[in-house]
Amino acid sequence: CRHCYNYFRHENLPLHTISKEQLDVLVEELKRLQIIRVVVTGGEPLIVPGLAVYLAQCCLESGMSVTLNTNMTRFSRTIGDSLLKIGVKTIITSLLADTPEVQDYITQVPGSWQQSASNIQLATSMGFRMLVNMVLTKWNISRVRQTGDIVGGWKVAKFGATRACAPNPIAIDFWKNLISVEELRESLRTLYELKEKWGYDVDVFEHYPWCAMEDIDKYKYLAR
Repeated sequence: CRHCYNYFRHENLPLHTISKEQLDVLVEELKRLQIIRVVVTGGEPLIVPGLAVYLAQCCLESGMSVTLNTNMTRFSRTIGDSLLKIGVKTIITSLLADTPEVQDYITQVPGSWQQSASNIQLATSMGFRMLVNMVLTKWNISRVRQTGDIVGGWKVAKFGATRACAPNPIAIDFWKNLISVEELRESLRTLYELKEKWGYDVDVFEHYPWCAMEDIDKYKYLAR
């Protein structure tokens, strides 16, 4: 994705994936540290679905709660069944717009919107609790309401709209694509209107400065 701080990774092939043996060491360390909640993410964890499910199962068997974070382009009913069988019920994903033209431009992957859209709907039909986040940039800030409406029709559990930030190494080139403070505030107003309309939860998946949110009383939940 154009907003990603790891945008250059596609030039660093072949892919580097953690091994099963390394996962075993990792889970033991998580147990030692008494971790109670794990998000299985990447990269894209469903590039290696067997390892993703294995990690989730090991964590669940150790008493941790597990959420999967995936772009949903590689999700399938078979993978969904495997996740449900071991007890994974919540999936976090991204939808960057309500139209293929905008999302596919941002992801730089033709067909990504259609794959994500179809599989989000498949997952909700299978009973997964879907948390859908829209990463906000100048490229899609005008599509928040439309995107919130489309996922409302898909009966997702939560819709988030979260500003992109510009960490190194992309900061110098990326600043011009960041949304303004007023656009951030308008996105919060829109989120609350969408919550009222569709009844799903809304969120921002990053901590905002309170001065940017302005009305702390109104946005008390998001300002937590």
